Amino acid sequence: ALLDLADTTSVGWDTTNTTGACYWGGVTCRNDTVVELRLYKRGLTGHLPESIGNLTHLKIFSAGSNALSGQIPESIGNLTHLEYFNVDGNALSGQIPESIGNLTHLEYFSVSRNALSGQLPASMGNLKSLTYLDVAGNQFTGPVSMLSSLTSLEDLRLDNNQFTGPVSMLSSLTSLERFTLYSNQFADSLDFLSGLISLKELIISFNDFYGLIPPAVTKLCKKDTTRCEFIDNNRLCGDGERGENIRSSFLTNQQLPLL
Repeated sequence: ALLDLADTTSVGWDTTNTTGACYWGGVTCRNDTVVELRLYKRGLTGHLPESIGNLTHLKIFSAGSNALSGQIPESIGNLTHLEYFNVDGNALSGQIPESIGNLTHLEYFSVSRNALSGQLPASMGNLKSLTYLDVAGNQFTGPVSMLSSLTSLEDLRLDNNQFTGPVSMLSSLTSLERFTLYSNQFADSLDFLSGLISLKELIISFNDFYGLIPPAVTKLCKKDTTRCEFIDNNRLCGDGERGENIRSSFLTNQQLPLL
């Protein structure tokens, strides 16, 4: 599998080195078995080979900020020990494979700033160990309802896609500290945010949220430790007494309507 990766990605390994693959740059082994591939900013081009799924003891795969293209292989679902997967800042295309749902030990998953498209696979709802999920800056469409079961999430980034529909089912994500979903096509009220009391950053600008800002959200966003942005949600208003329209306004903890 490592030889295939060397052939398809221009990783620059000296595959003639007789000391073995465990001594190649970015490769970590335990008991002669590959458990980590740390290939961040190594000038990788080409594509990820299907044989990467043969590295079944892999726990960390980090290949962000390269120039990888092609698709995420379906065989990634074979990496059932994987805890960390990061390919952000590449040129990957296609969809996230359904087999991703096999990675039940995954804690960190980032595919941001690629050219991925289609809907998120329903199997992502199996990733109950995730604390960090970043799919921002792609061309994803459709709903995000499958994420409602990921109750360990602390950081969820959905921004700069083409997601649609409601997000009220995400009220179950009560461990969230950072929640960014700006520049999508979400349409819902903000009532679902009332229970997300651990939030330190909430950016929902450039969607189609509507109705009144719940008192709990106003209170949360007044905190000095919380950053909130609500720019250009055309049907979103302030508290019921003042009925203040906040279209095209920037709301911080200093600027939310008082209750």
